[in-house]
Amino acid sequence: MENQTGFRVNVQRFGSYLKNPIIYALILGVMFRFAHIPIPSFIWQPLERVADAFLVIALLTLGAQLAYMNMKRLPRLMFITNGSRLVLSPLIAFLIVSLLHIKGTTAQALLIASAYPCSRNTALYALEYNHHPEYAAQAVFLSTLLSPLTVSGVIGLARVCF
Repeated sequence: MENQTGFRVNVQRFGSYLKNPIIYALILGVMFRFAHIPIPSFIWQPLERVADAFLVIALLTLGAQLAYMNMKRLPRLMFITNGSRLVLSPLIAFLIVSLLHIKGTTAQALLIASAYPCSRNTALYALEYNHHPEYAAQAVFLSTLLSPLTVSGVIGLARVCF
């Protein structure tokens, strides 16, 4: 199906995104939060255990993806991707924090959080939706490998500036 500008609207792909339980969990979470409905401990404790297990499963999946990849030759776009994430994001965050006159610990936290590497969830979603899973796994790996340099630099900058 195409609209008037020639943009292909992929209804089937959009429908597959709606099958993602995170969307419904987010909606329920927001509703519970605004309605001030507490989640009972007999529900909350198992959810915490599942959340803790997710980290292990995500890292195992990422490791399995990386095990079968050729890491000797990285595409040039990978360096642009990671440069944007690790260098450009903190610069943009610094500008926003400065323009909004945010000070102290809040400014430091926002700036430092902007320097974190790509999330492991990026690779999982790319694998789930079969959208360049190798590239996403390489981006997560490389950004995690380079992040000690950039994050430590941003921490130093945050201490000096805020």
